[in-house]
Amino acid sequence: MSTEHAVAIRRSAPPTRTEERPLARPQSRARVAHVITGLGMGGAERMLQRLLGMLDADRFECEVLSLTPGGRVGDEIRAGAVPVRAPARPGLAALAQTLAGTARAWRRRPPDLVQGWLAHGNLTASAMARAMPGGRPPVVWNVRQAIYALEYERASTARLLRLAARVSRSADRIIYNSSTAARHHAALGFAPELAAVVPNGFETDASCGDPRDRAAARHAWGVDDATLVVGIVARYHRHKDHPTFLRAIRTLVDRGMPVVGIAAGAGIDGQNAELAALVSSLGLATRVRLLGDRPDVARLYPGFDVACLSSITESFPNALGEAMAAGVPCVATNVGAAAELIADTGRVVPPGDPVALAGAIAELADAGPLARAELGRQARDRIESSFSLRAVARRYETLYAELLADVAER
Repeated sequence: MSTEHAVAIRRSAPPTRTEERPLARPQSRARVAHVITGLGMGGAERMLQRLLGMLDADRFECEVLSLTPGGRVGDEIRAGAVPVRAPARPGLAALAQTLAGTARAWRRRPPDLVQGWLAHGNLTASAMARAMPGGRPPVVWNVRQAIYALEYERASTARLLRLAARVSRSADRIIYNSSTAARHHAALGFAPELAAVVPNGFETDASCGDPRDRAAARHAWGVDDATLVVGIVARYHRHKDHPTFLRAIRTLVDRGMPVVGIAAGAGIDGQNAELAALVSSLGLATRVRLLGDRPDVARLYPGFDVACLSSITESFPNALGEAMAAGVPCVATNVGAAAELIADTGRVVPPGDPVALAGAIAELADAGPLARAELGRQARDRIESSFSLRAVARRYETLYAELLADVAER
């Protein structure tokens, strides 16, 4: 969706109709409407799904509006009995129809609070809330990225960020998933007084460290126990810097290390000509497995000896938290909240430096399996103590309750 489309949505919010009077709102639960750009397999989408499953159902009744059709996460949210509205097909006409239908539904039964996710979702949340009859409900934006330099972004994304900065005070609170993201957006002109930092949360209920899970994963990859498996879970995007990951694997191979790189994510497969050419040019055809977009990422982590993040820009990397929750030690580039998240349970290196990345991986390899297992245990403990999904959901609930209390006192 372009910046111009976002502006059109903002300027053409459906008018109110006096003949449609809102029904009485339920007294027992607050209705929270989440507006998100799409429901594919991204970090923001996954965090929304997790949050919906963890919010106190006795206090909050949720629904989701997606601005684009389809998406695996959308199907999973529906399966969890949360209503999802989304266009039936791509294109502005279908989007306009969905927005108009949502506006009619909200006039009949208005949400008590509107939560945006990502830039287009944030702007649309503000526009839709402003058009509500009987007064605007509180609006919360959710920003999920750090902006190290606008030159890293597409021109359309840079324009959208500038627009969002100008209208950021249309929100009552802006949630950032890292202090880095909050600083970066304040520098772009986002209202700093509205900032609230709430990190991503991760599920730690599942067991980890089962030797059978490890054996099954490595058997599928054709890898024995003597081989060091270094995994990266990230979509194919220049911000994720897969070339640095692959060159680090090449460096380890050149040092004589028995290593295999496992890469999973959208666009990470043999159909990606650019990626396949790089793997071939580095002579890594037998040393790298490209698994593509996997719905069962949790099944991959037990097979990793080390989880890796090679990004040049991040806010709060979900993949690291997921790996740590699975008891896998991590090596990551020092971007966003990576260093804060890992702390002393892994290693952090400068971005864009494959030799440094390889060196940190080699350090964990040389430490041996028992030392790596201990680091993995510490990593999981850190997630449970500081970044559990339950604790993060409570912070969202507290923020929502504060905003709703402010409305009640007006």
